[in-house]
Amino acid sequence: MSFILQLYRCNNHFDGDGIGNGVNWHHTFSYLRSLRRCREHEVQCLSAALETVLAGACWPQSRVHSAKPDVSSTCTLCGAQYADSFHSFWGCAYINNLDIDAISSTNYLYEQAIDGFLALPCLWLRAILPSHMAQIPEDENNLVDEPVWSYDLNPPEQGQWPSGDYFGDGAGGNRALYPTLRRCGCAVACMSDQVLQFGAFSPLPGPVQTFPRAEISAALLCILHLADHAIVKFYTYNLPFAEAFNKGLDYCRGNINADLYVHIFTEIRKKQLQFSVRWIPSHLADDPHKERSGKIPEWVTQHHILGNQHAIRI
Repeated sequence: MSFILQLYRCNNHFDGDGIGNGVNWHHTFSYLRSLRRCREHEVQCLSAALETVLAGACWPQSRVHSAKPDVSSTCTLCGAQYADSFHSFWGCAYINNLDIDAISSTNYLYEQAIDGFLALPCLWLRAILPSHMAQIPEDENNLVDEPVWSYDLNPPEQGQWPSGDYFGDGAGGNRALYPTLRRCGCAVACMSDQVLQFGAFSPLPGPVQTFPRAEISAALLCILHLADHAIVKFYTYNLPFAEAFNKGLDYCRGNINADLYVHIFTEIRKKQLQFSVRWIPSHLADDPHKERSGKIPEWVTQHHILGNQHAIRI
């Protein structure tokens, strides 16, 4: 109850309308957390400025005027008669014309800000995200309970995929940074002599939408399609998955995604597959020289780079 009352009080604070029905604090503070990782002076100044905005501690001329009527509410930069928070952040002609990327790259949001700031000043004037804006309505959540396959280049029927090299990928979609909005998918590409043979994709089943689960599910997707007794090398850019798989089922039972590992090892045993998992760095085709957390294996060739690229595309 005290927390609800606190939200109500915050809702009535400066530019706080919209806070009262709940705030998604994780997303609200995500950019601030990223700034705090950098020790550069300019970034630290930006971090401090953002904290000031979030706390409602900015004092545009109109706010100063309300406290001290002898101080003019006129904008000291562009001369506008009434410089409130909206004017300071979105409407000041002087600020909008500054050659600063953070300003010029967001000026296109001006019309949306006009339409939204009266209803949700906490969002547009305080950078605080109301909780309802970080949720997908139940009737629009697009979650699936079982895999929904789509295919590339007409592969063999399920249960008839041959031996060979397969490359997996898991991704979170265009809202990947936001856990409550994220919708993952998993894909597999079959390669032979640097040529894509076929591929498959499915949305990640279930309510738990995480990158590790999507990447592990890509291997399961592949296994479910393989013919009995197939001999497969499966390549993944998820190093923890490769390491866990190669330590065996007993080790994997302690993993947060143990249900997927149990399913994988059960299918391997049932189909009598020879299924090996190897790690490969991702996106080597985009930038083969960029720094990585792990060393590029010596066995990686153009065949593997293309396979990874096709899995990402699918």
